[in-house]
Amino acid sequence: MATPEIHHIPVLGDHYIWLVREPDSGDRAVVDPAVAGPVQSKLKELGWRRT
Repeated sequence: MATPEIHHIPVLGDHYIWLVREPDSGDRAVVDPAVAGPVQSKLKELGWRRT
């Protein structure tokens, strides 16, 4: 089993949104998405599709 890929996005001054990807299956999750814009930008930067 491969190690999950984890990225954090700082938002709102004192908050983080977490992006997690399981490399074997490609499953992705967004944890605590306080705002959408930074998440969409990071997904585009990483080349991850939003489903």
